[in-house]
Amino acid sequence: MKQVFLIVFLLISFSITAWCGNIVYPWRATTAILKSGGSFEVWFNADQGENIHSVELHGPYNTVSTSIRAVTGNWVYDPLSGNTYTHKITVTVPAGIPADRYDLVLNTSAGTVTSYGGVKIVKKYKDEYYLIHMSDGHLFQGGHDSDVLLKRKSAMIDMANIMDAQIIIETGDNMYNVINHPEREEYYFLGNNAINTKGMAKATAATFLTPGNHDAPIANNFNKATAQQNADFFNRYWGVQNHSFKYGNGRFMNINNAWSVTATNAGDHQYQIDEAIAWLRGEGAGGNFHLAAGHIYNRMHSFLDSVTKLSLVLAGHNHHLFTENPYSFAEGSPAVAYIAASIREYFEFNLFKINNTNGSFTTPSGATASTNMLFSGVKDTPSTWVTNLKLTFTAANDGTNASNSATIENKFPFAIEGAKIRFVVPKGDNYRITKGIIEQEFDGTSVHVVDVAVHLEANSTTQVQIVPTK
Repeated sequence: MKQVFLIVFLLISFSITAWCGNIVYPWRATTAILKSGGSFEVWFNADQGENIHSVELHGPYNTVSTSIRAVTGNWVYDPLSGNTYTHKITVTVPAGIPADRYDLVLNTSAGTVTSYGGVKIVKKYKDEYYLIHMSDGHLFQGGHDSDVLLKRKSAMIDMANIMDAQIIIETGDNMYNVINHPEREEYYFLGNNAINTKGMAKATAATFLTPGNHDAPIANNFNKATAQQNADFFNRYWGVQNHSFKYGNGRFMNINNAWSVTATNAGDHQYQIDEAIAWLRGEGAGGNFHLAAGHIYNRMHSFLDSVTKLSLVLAGHNHHLFTENPYSFAEGSPAVAYIAASIREYFEFNLFKINNTNGSFTTPSGATASTNMLFSGVKDTPSTWVTNLKLTFTAANDGTNASNSATIENKFPFAIEGAKIRFVVPKGDNYRITKGIIEQEFDGTSVHVVDVAVHLEANSTTQVQIVPTK
């Protein structure tokens, strides 16, 4: 049975280009975040006799070689499925490499294995940063136009990229019937060129997702399968069910609270709470901002809060309750739980601005955090959309033009700090800009890249020009 699963997995997986094993972490549901010059761990499940030769990071414009140290064994990464990995690889990246979202590429004796968007490199952790929370896309559910839903999701990714959001968290009920339609995974993570959409791996933010009650193998309903079957399904198509990570002084704990748990009993999922608590007392110790994310706003979060007071809780599931945000996540708890509007019915996400210095957060778009994508237009008709944040270039921004002009229209009634413009210009010249701060510039393989941070006033139009210096 194990071999049959492996064959099916390899046939359908777009992230594997040869007959070889699979990356368990960082992959799909997770992204590794680290500073240049730092190290991170890769969990890899190799085929028998398969060896890892090297690990590379492939950015949009450059490739980075790394140094690696691997140990072999047999580690269970999901107690419910029993699935394991065989290689624990410590990857060290060179100091000074460009900050970017990179594909993680393992070169093995059997071929190459890729985790698209698996690594986000930062120069430094931002003093203040944006976090975007979305949920409940229900992509490819019958009775809904999935092309429209994919376009909504893609537009959200475009907006997150302009804001230079550092983290995107999606809290479940992601997609229907991927077993019979593996191409849907590609649309979700890489985009669909036929309708010009971006997938989650094309966000410049590190992206994370948690399971929902409809992310399941049988009739898209978790209670129609066993816990082992559900966990195995999620591992195959999405990755790990639970994951904890750091960004600066922030501590983030993503859990699966959508399957067979209650407000007072974690059931078979207690191990996730135990792992998160152990992480908080070990690698995740310290920090001044503690976030828990799961599909449902009032299950299992209280167990984490009993160990470290939660600053913010993110959830989905209840598609229409976002208008009354925030909620208490347990009886007597502070009202810090925010439910995201469902992508299926709405065109909104939740927006948070987190202060890395003091651990506070604000909701720039208003008390509920819900942020409407549209300035005007009909949410079900993409041709009518006028979004509240839009970036355009006067000339092609592909390395062929040494001079260019970028215009950002901010129709939101709030300012946006540190919006990002990436200019892609020819190599061989020095460049200057007319507005903003150059955060980094580097030579890629065939082009020069200049990243500019610019402040956007509320209800404003901002233009930034780049020209070569003489």
